[in-house]
Amino acid sequence: MMRPALSPRERAVLLCMVEGLGEKATALRLQISVYTVKEYRASLYRKLEVRNATEAVRVARQQLLIPVAGASPLCA
Repeated sequence: MMRPALSPRERAVLLCMVEGLGEKATALRLQISVYTVKEYRASLYRKLEVRNATEAVRVARQQLLIPVAGASPLCA
């Protein structure tokens, strides 16, 4: 399977998911609306071919789309 190309904002939302942040906390951290977070999550799910956040994080780690350990400054 090819690694999907993620936008910088999709990657930031994904990294917040890795940290276990919900939609509201992600929206506050990234200074975007909850609706926008939901749209980015839906886009990530389509690109990663998953149904939920847990699967998205697992697949992203398997495909080396995100660091396996630790958080990234994108979601700081």
